[in-house]
Amino acid sequence: MSSHLASEELSAFLHGRLPRHRVLAVAEHLQSCAECSGLASDFALPHAEHPPVETTLTGYVDGTLPQADVDAVEAHLGLCARCREDMDDLRATARAMAPHSHRWQVRGAIAAAVLLALIGALLLIRREPSSPAQPR
Repeated sequence: MSSHLASEELSAFLHGRLPRHRVLAVAEHLQSCAECSGLASDFALPHAEHPPVETTLTGYVDGTLPQADVDAVEAHLGLCARCREDMDDLRATARAMAPHSHRWQVRGAIAAAVLLALIGALLLIRREPSSPAQPR
């Protein structure tokens, strides 16, 4: 993008109303253009308008956020270093937990198989041989 952003496009970007196909181009321009980045900080959202980490950013990271909200989050992330850091932390936590949860699933399956084998063995041991019927 060679020219500066129009204030209408910047406002649409900041408020999540920019068409999806333009979001990446505008975000890249803001990273490389100090003038537009400064203008964007004038439009910056107040602290109360940061997406909640526990719900919105977590949903964005794990892919469960409704598509209607994704564009607004991406627009906000394009300008908000704090929320990008929060998102990076959430991604790091998800990566760190993923191998552990898989490992515990495997261990749980092995433990369940051993437990079923023990129960089966106990049932076989406790079963008393049946005695033949006595004639009367």
